Amino acid sequence: MTNSANRKGTLFTLDEETIELLNKAKAETHVPKSQIVQLALEEYLKGYQN
Repeated sequence: MTNSANRKGTLFTLDEETIELLNKAKAETHVPKSQIVQLALEEYLKGYQN
């Protein structure tokens, strides 16, 4: 994997399909990938906060 998150020692990795989806979302919305990931994780974790 070639994303910068892995080079910085992040605690998780993204598969190629996820990276492609992030790139597409960034291109279509002009929102930083880090913000897209943050929003996606917040949505995902909502189910575990109950």
